[in-house]
Amino acid sequence: MSQFEQRANIKFMCRLGKSASETLSALQQVYGDTALQKSAVYDWFSRFKNGQETLEDDQRSGRPSTSRTAEMIEKVRQLIQCDRRMTIVELEQEVGISHGSIHAILSDDLKMRRVSAKFVPRQLTTDHLLCSNSSPRKAFLSSLNHLTLRISLRVTFGCSLL
Repeated sequence: MSQFEQRANIKFMCRLGKSASETLSALQQVYGDTALQKSAVYDWFSRFKNGQETLEDDQRSGRPSTSRTAEMIEKVRQLIQCDRRMTIVELEQEVGISHGSIHAILSDDLKMRRVSAKFVPRQLTTDHLLCSNSSPRKAFLSSLNHLTLRISLRVTFGCSLL
C-alpha cells in the first residue's frame, strides 16, 4: 500500500488519541510486511501530534538532480542512435554528466546494454533492423544476399560456382 495511505492512517490514529505504539501495531496488523518501519511511524506520529497537517515530505535542501531528466535521457538516446559504438566516457564528455548517470540512463531508462562494442536495445524488433541505415546493416544484408545466392547455385547446379 502507499505511504500516503499509511500516513493518513497515522494521522487518524493520532487524532483519535491513540499512542504511537498502538498505531504501529494497527498498521502492522492491516498492512503486514508492507507496513512502514517503526522509526517512520514514530516520526510521522510525532509530526502529526505537533500540529503538522500535510502528508507530504518536507522540502529538502540541496541541488536537485539534473542528470536523469527527460532532456538528458533524450540527448543520450539521440547520441547513441547516431553512433552506437560510443563509449560511456565519450558520452560523459559530450553530455557533461557522470559515468554512473550515463550508465543508469542507458540501462534503466533506455533499456540498453552493450553487445560487441555497441549499445543495443535489450529486445530487438524488426523495426530496429528496418530503421537502421548504417553501413554494418548494409554489409550484413549484402553478405546475406551473397550467401543466399551461393546456396541457390549449389542447390541448382550441385556445386559451388562462387
